[in-house]
Amino acid sequence: MKIGIPQILVRRYIEPKDPISVGVLGVSGHFHVIKKRRGIIVQELDFDNIITDVGLRRMASETTLVRTIGDYCILGTGTSTPVSTDTALQAYGGRTTNRSYSLIESSLGSGADRQMRITYEYGLNDAIGTWTEVGITWDNISSNPQVFCRMLFADDQGNPTAVEKTSEDTLTIIYTFHLKRLSDTPVINTINVEGVGDVDVSSIVLNKGLALITNREFDKNHFIGSYYKNHIRLGTGSGDILPTITACYSAINTAPTLSQVVPYETGAFYREFLFEWPAALTGTITEAIYTNGVDPDTASNNGPVVYMQFSPAVPKTDTTKKIRLRPRITFSRV
Repeated sequence: MKIGIPQILVRRYIEPKDPISVGVLGVSGHFHVIKKRRGIIVQELDFDNIITDVGLRRMASETTLVRTIGDYCILGTGTSTPVSTDTALQAYGGRTTNRSYSLIESSLGSGADRQMRITYEYGLNDAIGTWTEVGITWDNISSNPQVFCRMLFADDQGNPTAVEKTSEDTLTIIYTFHLKRLSDTPVINTINVEGVGDVDVSSIVLNKGLALITNREFDKNHFIGSYYKNHIRLGTGSGDILPTITACYSAINTAPTLSQVVPYETGAFYREFLFEWPAALTGTITEAIYTNGVDPDTASNNGPVVYMQFSPAVPKTDTTKKIRLRPRITFSRV
């Protein structure tokens, strides 16, 4: 007679049952258009744009999103009202590559609003025609590329207008991309940790993180080699949750043994990251800090993105279980 022996399942990890929402980043943009004829400005336009769902998905989903979302400016002849579900220009007509980038410091005085300005130049013999719509794209292959944003050219009253480009005209299009922390007040998420119970996680996207994500050379949603590990730490300290801090108050000098980007969920505008520390790590965990990508070749592009504090603390005394965190960053139109 065979005797069945019941299996006892022992959890191998100390981890929250749900992802930790560490904040929402607001995304927006603005066009400045200058047409010159023989060096004299004959038309100048300023208008905001609509960031598309495709554009938000691009920010959140790509794990090889290196550099900017706006390598190319594209023109078209469509007249339909732009909406967030647009995936391309209505009537694509041509493109130009970027000519220059400049990073703009916070306009809110706290590092909460980072701006990246991209300039596109159309010379005398470029893009001759009458254009009614404009977009920004990362795609230089498709005949009608997906757009990060789309907008009709608009006058100072916000009414649709046309830009007629002749062989006597130059056209400069300046696109300003904004990335904002929506509040300097820490986000509070209540999560359940087995063996601990409900834990309040207070988190903030750091000024350094916003600076990194708007840097042209930053590898978004991506990990390269072991460089990033210097900016992913647990800690046992406490202090004010400030957007200007760059390290845990009392970091445990143990790098994670696993850092990965969680597969993107279709239709979502967020990205989750999974970090795992070795079972041998012990301590009363009160804080954590991490980055979500790094450029190993440029020191100024390295640094932390999000800081978190836990209340109550998460005790880690069991050296048979690893500790895991799964934070989530969401992108939203503002």
